[in-house]
Amino acid sequence: QEKKIIEKQLFETQLLLLREQEQHSILQKNMARKVEDWGVEREANSQLVEGMAREVNTLQEQQAEQASSGKQMEQQDRSEVFSDLTARIVEMQTEMKQLREENRCHCRLQGE
Repeated sequence: QEKKIIEKQLFETQLLLLREQEQHSILQKNMARKVEDWGVEREANSQLVEGMAREVNTLQEQQAEQASSGKQMEQQDRSEVFSDLTARIVEMQTEMKQLREENRCHCRLQGE
């Protein structure tokens, strides 16, 4: 009688172990997919940041060239151009900062 009880408990424990192993396997697969997705997203964000950094540099160079050039622009037109360039540079720098922070978060999550 006692042997049958122990055998039943053993069977239930083995069954529980099997279920837990299956669940663990599913969780591992899901995590692997998430890590892969994060890597793809991080790479895309990284490329976007690089492109934006190049554009910011180009805009800053254009702004510097326009500021130092002897072109005869009307003061109002000049200030409009500088205002537009400055606004775009600030906007892009803000977006780059945000993307870099997202990449850091993805890296931290990937490391865990």
